[in-house]
Amino acid sequence: MKLYLMRHGDYVDASVNPEKPLSPKGMETVKKVGQFFKNYGVKVDIIFHSTKKRAQQTAQIVRNLINEEAHIEPKDYLSPNDATENIIYDISSLDEDTLIVGHLPFLPTLVADLTCQGIQESPVQKMPAGSVVVLERDEDQRWNIVSVVMPDTLEM
Repeated sequence: MKLYLMRHGDYVDASVNPEKPLSPKGMETVKKVGQFFKNYGVKVDIIFHSTKKRAQQTAQIVRNLINEEAHIEPKDYLSPNDATENIIYDISSLDEDTLIVGHLPFLPTLVADLTCQGIQESPVQKMPAGSVVVLERDEDQRWNIVSVVMPDTLEM
């Protein structure tokens, strides 16, 4: 099983729109990453996203590009400062490749909790807007980072 942890794209300031939806730049970044995954045959069957507008938009854009039939579901415990144990529990029984769209500092904390089994206090991976950390669960049920996608480095 592969787990794709994606930070939402750039968003507009709350003074412009209190829901903080994706900005035009954020939409383009997310489309670029989604197209990159499509070009490499990445297909997830499950997508979880936070209830914030920018995460929902990010998840929907990627879903439309890589698997329009993927199960998509908001989770109210994927907000920036939420604890990671609920989503860790959710993914523990999954076998399907899964995308989780969320925020800082939640996602880097989740990477550390999965790969370091809670012994690492600080993030092990930076995650700029639109970036993705790809983890894979091995036969011993341990998570390992197998790749990192930084949107600014993608050629399209």
